[in-house]
Amino acid sequence: MSMSSRVASALLLTLVLAAGASAQSLVVVSADAGAPVMRVHPETGATRTIAFAGAPEPLQVGTLDPSSRRVFFVRDATLTAFDLDRHTQQRIPYPYAAGLPWLVWDESSQRLLSVADWPIRVISIDPHSGDSTTLLTLDTNDSGILWGKQAFDPAGRRLFFMIGNNIPERLAVVDLTTRQYQTVVLTGTGHWFLRYDPTSARILTYGNSKSCKPEIRAIDPANGQEEVLAPVPPGLDATINTSAYDEQARRLFYVTFADAGLRIVTFDVETRTFSSVPFPSRTGNLPVFEFLQRAKIARETRPRD
Repeated sequence: MSMSSRVASALLLTLVLAAGASAQSLVVVSADAGAPVMRVHPETGATRTIAFAGAPEPLQVGTLDPSSRRVFFVRDATLTAFDLDRHTQQRIPYPYAAGLPWLVWDESSQRLLSVADWPIRVISIDPHSGDSTTLLTLDTNDSGILWGKQAFDPAGRRLFFMIGNNIPERLAVVDLTTRQYQTVVLTGTGHWFLRYDPTSARILTYGNSKSCKPEIRAIDPANGQEEVLAPVPPGLDATINTSAYDEQARRLFYVTFADAGLRIVTFDVETRTFSSVPFPSRTGNLPVFEFLQRAKIARETRPRD
């Protein structure tokens, strides 16, 4: 098992924009003891515990429904929903949870989206019953799901994910309304993650240049062409294929290990500048995380020792 796989299964971060707060913040669901749900200020790294998911098992892929304020994640091969208000959790009887490479919440259908293999099928999952529906089946020539490399355009209801295990790397573009898809060959290489930017209608990614130097790029999903937005400064390299995005402020988040420990890196798309703050994870493992909006943290509790 690779280092990325080990650390991804050990820590889950689900980040949401805390509406109504004087400063924007990230909400982190961690696989530290008791699975604390913590509020993190991206400008300072200051944290405060607001709930405990109480999940001792390693947490894997996750997302959040901002309307019902439920976090969905896979733990111990089980799809689980955690209510941020009531601090309760529910097991969702979806039998193939261990094989989910990622989760996306679709506000329009009020269902979870993911893919299954083989052949590759785009599926939707009922968040209560666990019943799944196949929305689209890809051609058998389009094979090989890449874990953690997906993006979603909720307004256009387009799902993007990378497929194939060989160069050139390819992007599947799925229209959930028409239930049709196309694949495009990406002009860049070494894609670590994907995040959709509705302002530019481009997909943001972290990848390596031809000289193997990291950079932030923007992908045109219509043709796979990529534009370099900025080279990544030394010491701020991504260390796992995970990311989050604040669509309103156009801030891209990812994670790095520095000499002093784990850090959350922020890339401002407008100014094309970088900043980073420490994240005090007790496990010291890398996170899988998302940034979601329209969520508000209603109550907080003191951190537990």
